[in-house]
Amino acid sequence: MNDSETVLINISHNMRDKEFSRRNLEKYFVFSQVIELLVFLEQTRGLTDCSLGMMVDTIKSCSRGKIKDEEWINRWIAELKFMGAIETTASNSIRFRITQTGYDLYRQQAFQTIYSNLKNAKDSRLLSIVAICISIVAIVLSILIQ
Repeated sequence: MNDSETVLINISHNMRDKEFSRRNLEKYFVFSQVIELLVFLEQTRGLTDCSLGMMVDTIKSCSRGKIKDEEWINRWIAELKFMGAIETTASNSIRFRITQTGYDLYRQQAFQTIYSNLKNAKDSRLLSIVAICISIVAIVLSILIQ
């Protein structure tokens, strides 16, 4: 695990960090979906680029309604462009294609790994909360039974 993954996983439990954690889960889900969409389109259909609307629609349908905020989706697409994973093609409409950096990220499954680690951290936090609640109930029951 590299330093950036470690920083993302070590998130405390206050409300701002929970929101940050939730947004990161969504963001890396979107990143992996966009990269997979572009690779899929190129490898199966021979399309080297896709429109912004197609990317947004695909992300919305793959997320089963969880991600509805187009402003965040557009920010994340801009962040992917800034990282060099995708680029804009020279045409009249906004169209995107995957870059060599994007292919490398896809081969390494970088975004999928980060998303998986964040999801596991979230599930571990929930499990620890359940374990604490069960412990408290067990202590109260043991005191009442004696």
